[in-house]
Amino acid sequence: MSMEKTVLDGQNKLSTRCPVPFPVIVDGIWVGISADLNGQDFSVQLPDVLSIFPPDSKHRVKVRFSNTEAEEFPAKVVSSESHPESGIIVGMQLAGSGRFDSNRAEAAAKNLSRIDESFRQKVLQMRKAVAWIKAECDLRDSRGPRQSPGAFLEELQGRVFPAFDKSLAQIWDLYTRLHQEGRRAHQLFCQWMLHDLVEEQVEINRHIYRKPLGYPGDFMMMNYIYDYHAGRYLGKTTFEKLINRYTCNIPISKSNIGRKEYLKKQIEKVIRSHLDPSLLSVGSGPLRELVELLTEGKIAKPFSFACVDFEKKAIAHAEKELAKLPSGKRGLIRERFVIGDVVSIIRKKDFRAALGQHDLIYVSGVFDYLSDRLASALAEQLFRLLKGGGRLIIVNASLQRSSHRAYYEILGEWDMYHRTEEEMLNWVRPESRPSIRFESVPNCPGYLFMVLDKLA
Repeated sequence: MSMEKTVLDGQNKLSTRCPVPFPVIVDGIWVGISADLNGQDFSVQLPDVLSIFPPDSKHRVKVRFSNTEAEEFPAKVVSSESHPESGIIVGMQLAGSGRFDSNRAEAAAKNLSRIDESFRQKVLQMRKAVAWIKAECDLRDSRGPRQSPGAFLEELQGRVFPAFDKSLAQIWDLYTRLHQEGRRAHQLFCQWMLHDLVEEQVEINRHIYRKPLGYPGDFMMMNYIYDYHAGRYLGKTTFEKLINRYTCNIPISKSNIGRKEYLKKQIEKVIRSHLDPSLLSVGSGPLRELVELLTEGKIAKPFSFACVDFEKKAIAHAEKELAKLPSGKRGLIRERFVIGDVVSIIRKKDFRAALGQHDLIYVSGVFDYLSDRLASALAEQLFRLLKGGGRLIIVNASLQRSSHRAYYEILGEWDMYHRTEEEMLNWVRPESRPSIRFESVPNCPGYLFMVLDKLA
């Protein structure tokens, strides 16, 4: 990728063609790709469903020069042509004496030269497809509904989601073929081309990528999935509702629903079968499994429940949710909330002693982020906290059944250790392995469930 540059009036200003596909948003709504930058003039490729750019009309154009750099310019339309394959090509001119900065354009061209051509084309194809869908949604919003929003979204999901799935699978396949040292550049390119569509304008995806609590998979993210995977839509616009729904229904997200339902059954079973049941959740997060069980009235006798989480906001949220329960249900649980992390469990005897012994210990959303060394040490210490006849359940993201990693890893930077059963077994000493099994959980393809039973 090369570009010629002319210096005008002693300033670095672009005065020749720069064939770099800059992501563009016009008037804060219409999404396209800038096909050409040439001094004051540029052309924008837009979906062909749009015909709202008459000559001399004035607009605000935001150009993304990189994943982190963007600038907004006033511009007017000088031409508009329809192309069967490209959509509408709108010629524009910057207002006043403004010109595009050649330094930014050169940096973009340099970055683009590092990107594998097949990967580049596949990402650009997805950008074009998503931009078309957004335009369709936005036009519907501007004209008013001709059918109920739910019916339109259901129809759109059936048409769009399989295409998203296919494109993301192809992008991930190309990504995994790259040398490790080249992947970061390709990740940034993918974000550069798609974030203005699927991150900036979509609440759940903004949370995933920006990580307001400083780490991935926090309790707020789990609540998003629990609340919006079905029945309810999140977002002001049709497009935002659509993409939020997609995020909440990719297999790893749906597996969080299956995981919650599985844990509810395990909790209920242990409480029913023990005289004075005691349970421990490590990485307890929003504690939805327990709150739902109590709300549904499926627990009818007192029990002890300890929650460990390093996130104070998660602990406060769980306490608040339990406090909302009617007194009759609330009175069944003798809870303890403990602020602590994995290292405390592994290294501090006093911390472990304070946690006590339990009939059931379950850990989800923790081992996915631990190295094998830490995972092995944590599994050993948690097994020691079981009473005789107790059970330890460890949940980890599955490697063989992982999908959509282009979506949540490349775009969202939600990185996890995806593992096999054999890799999880290696955490446990050979003499303990006869008591281990892996359970198949319905509607939960994204996770492995390793169950360790302690002899009575």
